[in-house]
Amino acid sequence: MRRLSSSPSCAIRTVVAAEGNARLGIADELIKLADLKAKGIITQVEFDAQKAKLLAR
Repeated sequence: MRRLSSSPSCAIRTVVAAEGNARLGIADELIKLADLKAKGIITQVEFDAQKAKLLAR
């Protein structure tokens, strides 16, 4: 098992990487929602509600 450095800069990089992954996940979810909306599976109202929830994270 690899030991993580206890330096502040290492901790900051870890947090920034996690935030970047979360943003990527949100972007992926938005793309999926847009696809569902384009296919007529969900309505514009449903899309807007789910989008607002994702962006509020």
